[in-house]
Amino acid sequence: MIPLSAVASFTQGATPLAVNHQGLLVANTISFNLPPNVSLSTAVATIAATMNRLGVPATIRGTFQGTAKAFQDSLSNQPFLILAALVTIYIVLGVLYESYVHL
Repeated sequence: MIPLSAVASFTQGATPLAVNHQGLLVANTISFNLPPNVSLSTAVATIAATMNRLGVPATIRGTFQGTAKAFQDSLSNQPFLILAALVTIYIVLGVLYESYVHL
């Protein structure tokens, strides 16, 4: 038999009541407010540049939640939306001017 004191120790101290998780990983939340006349895209770019400048280890993953995540998601879909708008314009113009083609 191995005594418990050989593998563990007991001390009094403060401990968190809950540990936040995102998926299966331990998570921490850092909130920020935008200064007046600063856009969300500027803030997102500044935070990404700061994380790169600090040399954050690869094991630490930083992601945005809330409005900043919705902003990033909208930017990822933007090329498809522009392409769909251009195709729609050409279809509408083709339908409008179809009668002039068959003179």
